[in-house]
Amino acid sequence: MKNIIITLMLAIGITSVVMATQGQHGQIVDWEQLNLSENQQELVETIRDDYNDQFQSIRKYPLAKTEKQLQYRALRQDMWVKLQTVLTEDQQFKASSLLIEKMEKRVHQRLDRLTSKLSLTSKQNAGLQQMLVDNLIPIKDQLMEWDFPDSDDRQQLFDQLDQMMPALLSSDQLAQWQLIKQKRIQTLA
Repeated sequence: MKNIIITLMLAIGITSVVMATQGQHGQIVDWEQLNLSENQQELVETIRDDYNDQFQSIRKYPLAKTEKQLQYRALRQDMWVKLQTVLTEDQQFKASSLLIEKMEKRVHQRLDRLTSKLSLTSKQNAGLQQMLVDNLIPIKDQLMEWDFPDSDDRQQLFDQLDQMMPALLSSDQLAQWQLIKQKRIQTLA
């Protein structure tokens, strides 16, 4: 049961971070909260504009989805390295902290939706909430180092989660989980 809960929470958390870093949820960091100098603001804007143009050209180019994802990932990694060099250590820490706050908020929102959709019992929900607090530490540590999880990490966690769900859910909940999973696959296709 503990492994199921850990995997569920990590999958939810990593999904949020992956989607944020892939631009599927908008801007990953609220740059205004970092108190950037004028020079830093100009550098950040220049880097973001440059990479935005590159992302747009990949988006328009007729490539297979997996090839686009690989190119996005490489660009994103380059962009974060450049952005990191613009920020002071304190600003890097603040940016990571903001990202963690954003991730935790999304994790709680998704957990609430999952609890509702699967009609989880209060005991199941309480266990998930406690495991959330206990098991997001490795993800937080990873984010503090600006080492962002990627879509492969997310898929691996979803695969593990899917293997463990039968032990956690009743047959009715498991049927609902299959529907949720099918919708997710259709959305990502």
